[in-house]
Amino acid sequence: MKNKTLLKDTYREIKGNLSRFLSIFAIVALGASFFAGIKVTGLDMKITANKYFNDYKLMDIRLVSTLGFTDDDVDILEEMNGIEGIMPTHITDTLVSIEDKELVVKVFSLPLERNIEDESYINRTKIVEGRYPENPNEGVVERHKIHGSGLEIGSVIHLSLEEDEDIKGTLKNNEFTIVGIVDTPYFISFERGPSTIGKGKVDTFIMIPEENFSLPVYTDIFITVSGARDVLSFNEEYKEIIDSIKEEILEVSSERGFPWIVLDRDTNPGFVDYGQAADKMDALAQVFPVIFFLVAALVSLTTMTRLVDEQRTYIGVFKALGFSNMYIASKYFLYALIASLSGSLLGVIIGFKLFPTVIFNAYAIMYTLPPVITVFDYNYALMAVLGSVLTTTIATLLACYKELTATAALLIRPKSPKVGKTILLERITFIWKRFNFIHKITARNIFRYKKRFLMTVFGIGGCSALLLTGFGLKDSISDIVRKQYEEIARYNLIISLREELDTVEGVGFLGEVDNEILNYLPVKEGNVNVGYKDTEKNIALLVPEDNNKLEEFILLQNRISKERVSLSDNGVILTEKLAKDLGVTPGGEIYFLDSLNNRTSVVVDGIVENYVFHYAYMSPVLYETLFDEAPLYNELLVQTVAGDEAFENRLSSQLIKETEVSNVIFTSELKGNFNDIIGSLNYVVLVLIVSAGALAFVVLYNLTNINISERQREIATIKVLGFYNNEVSAYVYRENLVLTIIGGVLGLVIGFYLHRFTVLTSEVDYVMFGRDIGVMSYFNAFVLTLGFSCFVNFVMYFRLRGIGMIESLKSIE
Repeated sequence: MKNKTLLKDTYREIKGNLSRFLSIFAIVALGASFFAGIKVTGLDMKITANKYFNDYKLMDIRLVSTLGFTDDDVDILEEMNGIEGIMPTHITDTLVSIEDKELVVKVFSLPLERNIEDESYINRTKIVEGRYPENPNEGVVERHKIHGSGLEIGSVIHLSLEEDEDIKGTLKNNEFTIVGIVDTPYFISFERGPSTIGKGKVDTFIMIPEENFSLPVYTDIFITVSGARDVLSFNEEYKEIIDSIKEEILEVSSERGFPWIVLDRDTNPGFVDYGQAADKMDALAQVFPVIFFLVAALVSLTTMTRLVDEQRTYIGVFKALGFSNMYIASKYFLYALIASLSGSLLGVIIGFKLFPTVIFNAYAIMYTLPPVITVFDYNYALMAVLGSVLTTTIATLLACYKELTATAALLIRPKSPKVGKTILLERITFIWKRFNFIHKITARNIFRYKKRFLMTVFGIGGCSALLLTGFGLKDSISDIVRKQYEEIARYNLIISLREELDTVEGVGFLGEVDNEILNYLPVKEGNVNVGYKDTEKNIALLVPEDNNKLEEFILLQNRISKERVSLSDNGVILTEKLAKDLGVTPGGEIYFLDSLNNRTSVVVDGIVENYVFHYAYMSPVLYETLFDEAPLYNELLVQTVAGDEAFENRLSSQLIKETEVSNVIFTSELKGNFNDIIGSLNYVVLVLIVSAGALAFVVLYNLTNINISERQREIATIKVLGFYNNEVSAYVYRENLVLTIIGGVLGLVIGFYLHRFTVLTSEVDYVMFGRDIGVMSYFNAFVLTLGFSCFVNFVMYFRLRGIGMIESLKSIE
């Protein structure tokens, strides 16, 4: 009987003030949804890509040889343990002229005769439109870059090589009709890699029947590894499996007497970029969702605490009727449990679907992948549900305990009004005397009820802080490209040399492009391992030919003090994030590791601003002192005359033909590639901002709803005193606006530190986010908070109008 009464009373409580129940439900659902959804997004991205790679047998290892591969090489590899599938193939780069544009097209052989169930059918394709080739002179092209390339089904393309080369030595046919459009896991991003012909960069690819190739040997061998498909491709366990097989293949290569180049998925730009994008998503999910969830939990427990406080008269009645304290508390516990459990469960279900889908679709602009696979992660679901339920119900029980310690007679009577006190503003007479009567009442009401004041201010402040953090993250991410490639890098072209040289003076190709090149600096750049105490990192060591000239090409300055740092012969200069990760400061001593793990110690002279990758800068004199050999230069940092994309393509085409040059890349291309990644990350930040905005609205609605519920008699009384509806609304809105302004300002202060904390914990290796928040971000966060407050006030206007004056005449006894 009691249980039935309890359920009926709880139901009446929910139905009697449905808006309050729904506001608690909504804020719990929003917090749980955001927490669970953002937390699982990075994992969903990796699972989706991993399934695609496994379904279409993306290679684990790619072998390349300048001499090519024979059937004997293939037979030896097939005898190795740990190899699941082997597919020897042909790949070559060609030129295609389309609509006055010269494209570099990579040509792949298409093994049409292979059985789809054959484990040796690697890098399979998915037909998107049209069909596969049925004749030798037919081919298929990719979907990702077909738009804007001038290619379509039915187009006939003519493949060629450089002017002095005959394509007949590579291909039997050089004219092909496009009959289909395909996707392949081998290329999931826009990046197609470098080339040794044309402008030095592959534009697109075509796949043609294998019988078209006239080469006597295979150019490449694709390999899949046993056990690799049982683990996630982006995990360390996968890399360990692949590395062990790579070592065995290198041993076989040495025994064969000529070197093979052994590559894995990490040399595939799309695979690496996508993995980094998923890692960035994981990094962002470390802090922001947790703070978001905590703000939602704070407001929900505040709401329940104030509900219990408001219901003290009913608690007193139940107590007087002989109901036990446990029974009385059960009503509010059940109310909190229903709101938090149902809200968190719905939030988790929606969050696991909504956020990964929205964020993945943003990345779909850059990557060719099937629709996202959303998983129900029980760990995150349990964390969200338990966190929501425990914070809300425990706060409710504590509030009940506080009230239930009083006697029934005391509880039945409403609390005595707060004793009037002189507030701080009253003591500042030159301000106070300028307030009119209404403004004085507003000031007294705000500062008289300290609990209401603090809860409202911190609730609004938390939302404002989240908004500022979201806008600040956008600024930090945008700063990476702008500062790295427009301020720090003062060169706009990198030329990689085929052979390391002790000097580049007199190199022929420099004279041939003298009109386009303004200045250049030879450097030695290579990956090395450095360490400090127990921490080690793989970094790029850069040694310029001329210390004094380095400043013309790379801005070396401290990010905070803006002091310039000069390269000396006494120590190295480290980039900021590298120094932070190692835990070293100027004057500290780091060590370099060689292939035999021998250590060479050197002093850190300075730390400079840098946002992409880890660098150590060393003078040639110090390099020779430390390693007992003069540096050999393998790159040129170049400053060219200003030019558009056509200029860069023309200069690249000219340089790549030179025998001394192995690769050419403009920083505009690096900037563009990074902008693509950053662009998608900005969509993610937009999701964070919109979610924070939604939370701000729900929080403001919740707090305003509570304030009106608590002050219903007061509002009814001022109506009896003759206040019109607009005046009554202004009476309440004025307090809300002041509290919103105070909370908004507090939120900007909290947001500054929250942004700094989020940035430091969200960074991934090799990338440092910007540390500054733009002025407009502060403005936007504050104005949005005010805007949400005004909108909530508008919504609440109709509730204020509905409060009847008769309420003030009811006896409180």
